[in-house]
Amino acid sequence: WLDGAGAWSSWRRIALPLAAPTTLAVAVLAFSHYWSDFVDPLLFLKSASRFTVTVGLRMLQQMDQTHWPLLLAAITVAIAPVIALYLFLQSVLRGDADIVRRSLRILDRDSEER
Repeated sequence: WLDGAGAWSSWRRIALPLAAPTTLAVAVLAFSHYWSDFVDPLLFLKSASRFTVTVGLRMLQQMDQTHWPLLLAAITVAIAPVIALYLFLQSVLRGDADIVRRSLRILDRDSEER
C-alpha cells in the first residue's frame, strides 16, 4: 500500500479524485435524460399533476394553434436547471479532460523515447 495507508485510504485519496469528473459527467447526463423523458411519463402517468416537464410542454401545443411566446418561455424555464447544473459542475468536468490530456502527453513522450 502507499506509504503505510490502508486500502480504503488509498482508494479515497487516489481513485476517488480520479473518478470524480467521470462520475459527475455521467450524473449530469442521467439527470438530463430523466429530466427530458417524454415517453415513459406519457404512458404510465394518468394524472396531469404528475406529468414531467416535457409532457407539460407538449400539452401547451394544441391541434389548431400554438402560442409560441408562452411555449418558448416554458422551454427556457424547462432547460434552465440542466444548464445551471452543467455550469455549476463545469470546472469539475473539465478536470476529466485534463487527465486525458496529461495521459496522452505521457504516452507521446514515451513513444518518442523509443
